[in-house]
Amino acid sequence: THTFPGHAIYEVCLTVLGYDPITQDTCQVNSCITYDLSIYNPCDSLTAAFGSSTNGPVANLAASVYDPQWAYYWTFGDGSDGWGPNTIHTYQQAGQYVVCLTVWTWDPILQDTCFADQCSTITVLNDPMSVCDSIPLQADFFAGVTGNLVQFVDQSFTSGYGATYFWDLGDGAISLQPSLLHQYALPGVYEVCLTVAIGPNGGMDSCFATHCEFITVGGPNPCDTLEACFVPTISAQNTVFFNNCTSLQGQGVQFLWDFGDGGMSTDPAPFHIFPGPGTYLSCLTATYGNCVDSTCVTIVIPGSVGCDTSFATTFTWFDQGSNIVVFQGASNLNADGYVWQFGDGTIGYGMFTQHFYQQPGIYPVCLNAWYWNQNTQDSCWTSICVQVAVGGSGSVCDSIPLQADFFVGVTGNLVQFVDQSFTSGYGATYFWDLGDGAISVQPSLLHQYAQPGVYEVCLTVAIGPNGGMDSCFATHCDLITVGGPNPCDSLDAGFIASGGLGVNFGNSTIDLSWNYFWEFGDGATDWGPNPFHMYPEDGQYLVCLTVMAWDPWLQDTCMVQNCQWITVGAGNPCADLSALFNAVSIVGNTFTYNNNTLTPDPANTSYAWDFGDGGNSTDILPWHTYGDPGTYETCLTATWGNCTSTFCADVVVPIPQGTICDSMLVVSFTMQQSGDTVTLSNTSQTNGLQAFPIWDLDLGGPQFQDVVQMTYPGNGPYQVCLTIWSWDPWLQDTCYATQCETLFLGPTAVDEVAQPGVRVFPNPYSDVLNLEGPLADGPLELVIRDPSGRVVLQERRWAAGRVRLDAGALPGGVYLLEVHSSLGRACLQVVHGASH
Repeated sequence: THTFPGHAIYEVCLTVLGYDPITQDTCQVNSCITYDLSIYNPCDSLTAAFGSSTNGPVANLAASVYDPQWAYYWTFGDGSDGWGPNTIHTYQQAGQYVVCLTVWTWDPILQDTCFADQCSTITVLNDPMSVCDSIPLQADFFAGVTGNLVQFVDQSFTSGYGATYFWDLGDGAISLQPSLLHQYALPGVYEVCLTVAIGPNGGMDSCFATHCEFITVGGPNPCDTLEACFVPTISAQNTVFFNNCTSLQGQGVQFLWDFGDGGMSTDPAPFHIFPGPGTYLSCLTATYGNCVDSTCVTIVIPGSVGCDTSFATTFTWFDQGSNIVVFQGASNLNADGYVWQFGDGTIGYGMFTQHFYQQPGIYPVCLNAWYWNQNTQDSCWTSICVQVAVGGSGSVCDSIPLQADFFVGVTGNLVQFVDQSFTSGYGATYFWDLGDGAISVQPSLLHQYAQPGVYEVCLTVAIGPNGGMDSCFATHCDLITVGGPNPCDSLDAGFIASGGLGVNFGNSTIDLSWNYFWEFGDGATDWGPNPFHMYPEDGQYLVCLTVMAWDPWLQDTCMVQNCQWITVGAGNPCADLSALFNAVSIVGNTFTYNNNTLTPDPANTSYAWDFGDGGNSTDILPWHTYGDPGTYETCLTATWGNCTSTFCADVVVPIPQGTICDSMLVVSFTMQQSGDTVTLSNTSQTNGLQAFPIWDLDLGGPQFQDVVQMTYPGNGPYQVCLTIWSWDPWLQDTCYATQCETLFLGPTAVDEVAQPGVRVFPNPYSDVLNLEGPLADGPLELVIRDPSGRVVLQERRWAAGRVRLDAGALPGGVYLLEVHSSLGRACLQVVHGASH
C-alpha cells in the first residue's frame, strides 16, 4: 500500500530481478502502469459525522456535511431506519438509543463504493421539554429559631432571574417577602413552605419551585428521634427483602416504599421482585405524626443479558457480469450494521452493496452483522463466510436460496393448498401437479377431488433473476390423503336438564376439544359441558346451548346451537337428586369419570355405572379402559332412598391418527394481565418438531406469533385457545393439538370483600375461608377460579347462614370465588396469602 503526496499523474513500475546460474549474471524484467490521480476523488472528504437535538420523543438528526453525490442511511436504534442527510424521527418510548449514520459514494478511481459510518447515543423523553426544564431553579431557606420568634432567610437559586416569593408559615400566616421575622403564638412543630417563581422567556412562561421543612418552635424538636433506616438483602433471583431498622417502630410509624422500578409498598418489611438485572435507587419514607424522615439505598441486581446466541446472518448474491457482484444481506434480529469482507482485501458496508473484482475467481466472502446491546453497552457480532465464484461458467441459480414448499388443509374431498415457498424475494411463477390429472398455475388454490384416496401433489416454483436471463427451479412433492371426516361434522348441542330450582345440565356428547356456552334463560350464562345453575324462582325458561370447535383445515370456528324450554319447580321429594358426570381421557382408551351428582345426602347415596361396552362399576369415581375406538353410551344411576336419577352421555374413543406426531405436541401457554391488556406466551413442548401457533383470542381474527397481546373491552369471560400444528414426517400428514382456557379480567387489589347477601373473611386467608350472610343459606355451589379462569376448586354444600371452605391447599395468589345459591349469585376476589 502506498499513499501518493497529491493529485497528479504517476507511472508505477515493478522490476523483478533474478540470478542466472548459467551466465553467472543478474537478469531482470519490468512492467509499468500509469495512474491518473489528478481528478478529484469524492471519497477523500467522505464523513459520517452528524449532530442531534431532541424535544420530548422527537429527534432531529442532521449530517455535518452535505454532498449531493453522497447517499445517507440512518439506523435509529429502535429497529427502524431512514434516508437522507437530514431527518426527523419520533420514538415510541423514552430511553437511550444508539443512532448510526452510514454515508457512501462511488470511487471513480477504484471503481468501487467507499463508505464511512458513525454512531452516537441520544436520550429522548416522553414529553416535549418546557423552557423551565432547561433553567436551574431551586427553592431553599434558612430558619433561625429563638423561642417562638423565627427568622426566615431566602437561600433560593434562581439562575439570575428576578423572582417572586410566597411563604406558607404553617400557622395560617403567609408572606410575599424574600426574608422575614415571624412570631408564633404557641410552641409546636410547623410545616413551612417557600414557593419561588421566575418568568423567563419575556414573562411568557412561569417556572416554579417549592421547598418545605418542619420547624420546632418553643422547645426541642420531637422529630429528632425519628430516623428512617433499612437494609436490603437479595434473597433470590431479582428478589430483595427490605429489613426495616427505622426508629420508633411499633409506635404508629407509617412507611412508604419506592423501589425505584415503579413499584410501591406500605408494608413494614416487604419483599419485592425487580423486573431484571440493573441498578435501582430504593427509598423509604417514614411518617410519625407531623415528623417525616427519608433514606435511600442503591440496590444492584446482579447479572446482565448478554448477546443473543440465536443472532445469525446470511446473504445472497448474483454475478451481473464484468466481474460485478451484487450482495444482499439479512439477519434474524434487527441488526444495526453490516460489514462485508469481499475476499480480495477490500471491505464494504450496508445491507445491500455491489463490488467489482479485478479478476475472475473463487473468493471467500464474509458478512459480519452487529447490533448494540443496551444491557452490556457493547456491540454483539455474528458472521458467515461463503465461497463466491466470480466470472466463469457457474449458474446464477447456484448462489440464490430457492425452496418449494406448501401447506395442505383437507376437508372431505376439498383440499386447500397454500404456497409456503422461499424465493429470496424474487417474483415467482408456480406450477401445480395435483395428482389426479389436474394442474394449476396459481400460488394457492382450492381443489375438489372426485374420489377419496392418496394423491401425490407436486409444486414447482420458478424465479427469473439476473433480469430474467436465467430461470431457477425448485420442486416439492407430498402424499396427501383426502376423504377424511370434517371435525365439525360431529358437533352435537343436545342436552338434558334435571333438578329443582338448582338444575344440572348435561350435554348429550362430551368432546374435550369442544367449547360449550350456555344461556339459561334468566340472563345468566356459563361455560362447560355439564354446568349447575340455580334459578331464582319457579317457571319456564328457554335454555340454549352453543357448541363450538376449531376447524384446523379451514382455520375457522364451526358451531351448532340447540334451544329448548325447561320447567323449573319444587314439590318433588326426589328433585334434589340429580345424577351427573363427565368423562376425561387419561391416556389412550382409558377414561376417568368425574362424579358431579347433586344429592341432599351424599353419605347414603349409591352409584351404578354402565360404561356401554359391558363394563360396570359401583365406585364413586371410577376409571375404565375401552377395548376399541368407538362411541359408547355411558350411564350413571344414583340412588337415594326411594329416589333414583340416571344420566347418560356418549363417550367417544377416537381412532388414533398421527399418533407419532400428536403425542409429541404438548400445548401450554401463560397469560399475564396488565389492566385490560393480556399478554399470552406460547410455552408448548414440541420435542424437536417445527411447530406453528394459531391463537383464537375470542376477539378479532386468528394470530400466529409465539407472543401475542389483546386488549379486552370488559371483565369477560373470554375463551382463549392455542392450536399448535406441525408436519408429521413419518405419516406424511399434519397433526394438531389444542388447549383452551377461560379468561376473567378484574381488579387485582383485594381487601376484605363483601357483596349484598354474602361476606367473606379473612381476606387474605391462610387455610379456611368463612362465608356468611343470606346467600349462605340452603344448597350452595362454591367455585374458585384462578386468574386464567380455570376452575381449581368446586364444592356443593348445604349451609345455614354460614359455611367454612377449606382452600388452604391452593398456591398463594389471587382467585375469583363464585357463590351460587337459590337466592342469587355473587362473585368475589380473594387472596391466599399466608403459608400454612
